[in-house]
Amino acid sequence: MPRSTGMCESGQVIAAWRSNNGNMLWLTGSGIFGVMGDVGVFLEMELVTNGEFLGSKRADRRHLPEAYLFVENCNRLGFRYNLEELGLGQGNIYLKRLYSLETAGYTCRDAQSRLDTLSD
Repeated sequence: MPRSTGMCESGQVIAAWRSNNGNMLWLTGSGIFGVMGDVGVFLEMELVTNGEFLGSKRADRRHLPEAYLFVENCNRLGFRYNLEELGLGQGNIYLKRLYSLETAGYTCRDAQSRLDTLSD
């Protein structure tokens, strides 16, 4: 995973994926990134089943292969997954920004340009 030299405090990414391919499917994942300019993060994934909404029953959790959430540019994210053991294959899902929006005050620029602005 390419990294820049700029440092910031580490952060956590949390993801939830709900699918209904005939059966309801809930996947959750989390991962840590720690370098400004990271272009992706590995997420530890779990299949969550048999839970009870707002109840006392704890859900069952099954560990799955890691997924990878990555940035192609500031308007497009990718999510690489392998769910073959659930019969759902593997591949990439791409998320595209629906409209132009500045994020945290930054214009849509490459990582090095953003880092240069932060060091001013």
